[in-house]
Amino acid sequence: MPIVSVIIPVYNAEKYLARCIDSVLSQSFTDFECILINDGSSDGCPAICNKYAKKDSRIKVIHKENSGVSCTRNVGLNVAQGEWITFVDSDDWVDEKYIEIMYNNAVQNDCALSICGISNVDENERELLKSKQFPIMFFDKNFAKKTFLAPKGYFTTVCVCKLVKREYLYRNNIRFDADIKIYEDSLFWFEVIDKVDRIVYDSTSCYNYRKCANTAINSPETIKNFGTSFIAVQKMMQLETNKYILKKIKLFEALLSYRMLSRIFANRNNFAEETYVIGKKHLLNSLFYYMINGDIKIKSKMMAVLYLSPRVTHRVIGLISKFGKRNMYVNNGQKVFY
Repeated sequence: MPIVSVIIPVYNAEKYLARCIDSVLSQSFTDFECILINDGSSDGCPAICNKYAKKDSRIKVIHKENSGVSCTRNVGLNVAQGEWITFVDSDDWVDEKYIEIMYNNAVQNDCALSICGISNVDENERELLKSKQFPIMFFDKNFAKKTFLAPKGYFTTVCVCKLVKREYLYRNNIRFDADIKIYEDSLFWFEVIDKVDRIVYDSTSCYNYRKCANTAINSPETIKNFGTSFIAVQKMMQLETNKYILKKIKLFEALLSYRMLSRIFANRNNFAEETYVIGKKHLLNSLFYYMINGDIKIKSKMMAVLYLSPRVTHRVIGLISKFGKRNMYVNNGQKVFY
């Protein structure tokens, strides 16, 4: 049996897939299996997967009908044989010591969850943002939850750059919730953190996370599906008993609401009224925790209040677009104020 299972969900990523697989096959840690799950791709991905399976016996390929990334990752979890599991997205790539660093940190320090740093890169592989560098850190579950949910936590809530002992997933039946279309990985890792006792974080940036205009978070379906992220909030609340962490979950709800409303107002010509009502409800429900948090900029707090009144917000955004400085965050070609 392999020591590590690398699970890669694949969907219409032929432009990047070879780069991704090559980076996994180039790992300094070699005792792994690489599971490629083709989620009904309509491009050249199926052929690329099959080609690599013939090239290297460590690669396993599963072809299935399209069902979304959560179901696809769950398929990988169901067939994984490794003692440890990590996820890689098919449009990203990893450095050669990605597995080695996380595995050694976990085994040498008796940790069930190992996390590494991450570099955000653009479509041309230029570095946009890199994890802040710290000495190796160790967390218990409560401290890990706090930093996991914070606006400026030590590590990210995304699915990748983490290595977990498989027995914790199987023993506790932890899987991705297919009803959550955005931030499904946040709930998954929150559940994992809740079950482990010791976590190691190495800020060495071993994972390269590609930020492209056509990624899921910027797709036309984002606004439609964003409301499902609040299922994750509800399930976290049901799982948690620590009062301080419950407050952190409320802050996380506020952050999700704010991001959701930012995208709604960015699409001024196609304002999603029904989705706006959902976002406003959750922002009102958690606004207090957003306003008192010291890591959130005053400008963002002001915009959060404005978002509660669509008419005023549209007028303010229009005026700033017309007369203000043009140095706002750009989301898929649209100006987003935060």
